[in-house]
Amino acid sequence: MQCYRKEDEPIAVGLAVLESKDVGLFEIVTREIHRRQGRGRSIVLGLLSWAKQQGATTAYLQVVADNLPALKLYEKLGFTELYQYFYRIQNCP
Repeated sequence: MQCYRKEDEPIAVGLAVLESKDVGLFEIVTREIHRRQGRGRSIVLGLLSWAKQQGATTAYLQVVADNLPALKLYEKLGFTELYQYFYRIQNCP
């Protein structure tokens, strides 16, 4: 996990889970008032650096399809879309 703090308050966080040669990036989040300052990019790059040191060769993540700022960031960092998935719900009878 990587976290940026300002005055002991977390402003950006991210989690990496290593499984063999793959690393999954999860919960990359920046507080709204601190966005567009490079924190998300730094979090992702820090997590990828750590993962590479641990032997990872492939990284993956999930992002909501309409999160355009995140999509742009991940594209700049070399991520490409592999597939989409959908959540489905059923009303209880």
